[in-house]
Amino acid sequence: MLKATATGRLVKDASVFTYDGGSKSGINFTLACNLRGKEEPVFINCTQFGRDENTAMYLTMGNQIIVHGDLDITNDGNGNYYTKIIVQEFEFGAKKM
Repeated sequence: MLKATATGRLVKDASVFTYDGGSKSGINFTLACNLRGKEEPVFINCTQFGRDENTAMYLTMGNQIIVHGDLDITNDGNGNYYTKIIVQEFEFGAKKM
């Protein structure tokens, strides 16, 4: 298993989704992260299961968070690979200005 930690700012407000026939919910969000020595940020998609709108309302565009989780790499069958972090926990960083 690949573990990942990333620090970045939310590019938009977190969104809530449901799974298991609507009985459970989770959140999706995207972080803009700076790589050492690079000018342009990279964008990292993140998913956390077992969360709902009570968590999502605090994850708003521009806020900084630090995520810890598992790196998930999927192949769509056409040679395209998608990477995201399945978040186990997160911490709030600096507030947006």
